Amino acid sequence: MVGTGLDEFCNILLRTGSLKFGTFKLTSGLLSPYYVDLRLIPSYPEAFQQTINMYRSVIEPDLVKRVQRLAGVPTAGIAYAAVIALNLNKPLLYVRKEQKEHGREKKVEGLLQQETGS
Repeated sequence: MVGTGLDEFCNILLRTGSLKFGTFKLTSGLLSPYYVDLRLIPSYPEAFQQTINMYRSVIEPDLVKRVQRLAGVPTAGIAYAAVIALNLNKPLLYVRKEQKEHGREKKVEGLLQQETGS
C-alpha cells in the first residue's frame, strides 16, 4: 500500500471510524495515543472490498505461487484471510487463541496438510 494506496487506506480508516484517538491499553500492556480497529472495516462492504483489493495488490504474484495456504488470526484477521484465500483459490486456516477443550480439541482449524486417500 504505497503512494496513493496508503492515502486511500488512511481515508478508509477515518471514514469507517477504525482509527481512534485517545489513550488505549494495548495487549502488550503499553499505552498508545491511538488505536486501529480493523474489525470495523468488514461492516462497510465498499471499504472492505477496497481494503481487500489493496492487500491483494501488495501480494507479490511470485509469492502467491509459492504459498500453499493462507492463515488468519482471530478475530480481525479471519475475515480478511477468508476473502483473500477465496480470491486466490488457496485453502484457509486459522489459529485459535486457545486450544479447544471439546470436540477435536484443535488449536488450528483447517487442513494443515492435504489429507490422503479414502
